[in-house]
Amino acid sequence: MHLTLKFDTADMDWNQAAAIYEAAGFADRDAAWLETAFQNSDAVCFAFDTDRLIGMGRVDASDGAPALRDLCIIASYKGFGLGHTMHDYLSRHVQGSLPIQYRNDAELEFYKNMELDELLG
Repeated sequence: MHLTLKFDTADMDWNQAAAIYEAAGFADRDAAWLETAFQNSDAVCFAFDTDRLIGMGRVDASDGAPALRDLCIIASYKGFGLGHTMHDYLSRHVQGSLPIQYRNDAELEFYKNMELDELLG
């Protein structure tokens, strides 16, 4: 396993990203939506194992309060602290706390299973 992080949207495979969200049970995130959302974010973070995309997250402050949105990691990579590492990186781009925002019960369970309960907004 060779994990690396990337902090821009250049050369992203948005179809691969959408497949990761779909596998995690996150609704309403097709490739076009993800590309627009991530390109319009205040900060982004993508995780790779060698060249394979394994997770991503973004900071969005469009509603006035910065929040971590769309943090998602392939299930087989959970438990290595990657979600916390990505949250820590992204939180450096805001003042104060960076809560995780979720849209539905499936996302809430995903974050709880990642042991990110204390970060849920």
